[in-house]
Amino acid sequence: MAKIRNRKGMTIIELLIVALMTSIVAAAGFEFFVRANQQYVSQDDITEMQQNVRASLQEISHEFRMAGFNIPDTISAYSIYDLTSAPDTLTINRDTLTIRYYIDESDTLHPVLMKEINGTSEIYADEISDFQVAQVGTGQVRLSVTANTVKTDDQINEGEKLARTLTQVVSMRNVN
Repeated sequence: MAKIRNRKGMTIIELLIVALMTSIVAAAGFEFFVRANQQYVSQDDITEMQQNVRASLQEISHEFRMAGFNIPDTISAYSIYDLTSAPDTLTINRDTLTIRYYIDESDTLHPVLMKEINGTSEIYADEISDFQVAQVGTGQVRLSVTANTVKTDDQINEGEKLARTLTQVVSMRNVN
């Protein structure tokens, strides 16, 4: 019988080394994918939170500017119900509308900003945890709205929800 001098193929050791190297590369790729996905989800939550706080502040500011429009002198253009260490309530009167903004904390994990028009309430924005109104001058208020992310964030804020507060000073247009 002739001896096989030129062996072709791979040994079992070579196959195991290739399998190990392939596993290491696949695990690194999977870890990269998982981290990138977590970052994407976190950024999506942050974007939604910032959008909620901006839209809420813009809406309330617009309505406050219109406070007092086309109402009798006997009716106050607006009123602030200020609670110590709790969200405030702002009531705006204009035309035939009475608009009230307040925080509904019946679900303590997911508070919402409520908008009530002539006694009919609706959720205006989710995850709004604080609403503060302070008189700063005649027909002028400082509005502060705080929004939170929906989920806790272990990487950025050590397992707590991220929060964003926007503040704006707004003047009524219809000041006598």
